[in-house]
Amino acid sequence: MFLVENVIRSALRKSSEGPLNILVVGKSHEKYISRVCQTPNNFYLWGNDSSWKTEIEQKPENLQIIDQNWPTSYFDLIICNNRLEEYDAAASLAQKFHLPILLIDHCSRASIKPFHFLSDITVDFPQMLHKNPNAVISTSENISLSWPGSKLRLVIPASVDTEKFCIPESRLGDPRFGNSLSDKRIVFDNDTEPHVGQTIFGSLQDRVYSVIPTDSDIQDKQSIYQQGDYFINPQNHVTVKMLEAMACGNIPICFAKADLVSFIEDGENGFVVANIADINPLFEHLDNLPDSQRSRLSQNAREKVIKEQLTAEDFISKWQSVFKYIKSQYYTAEV
Repeated sequence: MFLVENVIRSALRKSSEGPLNILVVGKSHEKYISRVCQTPNNFYLWGNDSSWKTEIEQKPENLQIIDQNWPTSYFDLIICNNRLEEYDAAASLAQKFHLPILLIDHCSRASIKPFHFLSDITVDFPQMLHKNPNAVISTSENISLSWPGSKLRLVIPASVDTEKFCIPESRLGDPRFGNSLSDKRIVFDNDTEPHVGQTIFGSLQDRVYSVIPTDSDIQDKQSIYQQGDYFINPQNHVTVKMLEAMACGNIPICFAKADLVSFIEDGENGFVVANIADINPLFEHLDNLPDSQRSRLSQNAREKVIKEQLTAEDFISKWQSVFKYIKSQYYTAEV
């Protein structure tokens, strides 16, 4: 019934200026998807109550979480965030509802999918990753070039509000982070398995740092980064959190994964370490740097984000162009 209904509807649907009903498949990526939701459309996340982590980002008002019991199949498009596991689920829904698929590549072919740096992901049949969506959006040029071409391939980097996420004029104490923060502070992306953080911070020996987690019920997320000096990214790719932290002057520390090595200039706007054993010597080096050098690294990190990322207006404009293209390809022109 759903298939017949959607075949008829897709054939008769007029390409008006009205909002699209967009089905989103894939866990995580709350920060990027929340920015896509700034376009004037209706979004539906296929999952359950825990599919959207509000401690990472508040759920947009125009996004609803639904499952197979949702009473209507009136969708226009599917957005998928992962080539490995989630694309097959998206393809199944696309066939069921007769919809085009738009794939967002957050990782390059070398990284396969977003995951923490301790993961060892292998694919028995790499050709299985060569999907055939109707359009592909990559978050960087390197990511885009690493995958096979598609019908439509565009690069839309993340959008970071660099006026909101900025280096504070002075770092005042904030009772929400405790009253006894140490002089040097590490912001840590704690949206990962507990053993990842334990492995990282267990390598710091007797060094004393205050660790501030990114995921909390604090809604003004910029205040988290504005308390920190360094940002440790435990993921294997460039995350929106890392960009927000850099915009606030946190010096990023990453592991030597392909997507990160191509983004960070080691020693200029951040640091890339080969393995856990390099963590403690790096912090010993950072602790001994003159304040002027740390300040330069901090400013360079911010300048990298300003140079590489889109303004909110450009981000929304590019996504609106993508949605307009989808309409032109799959819906009858308005007469």
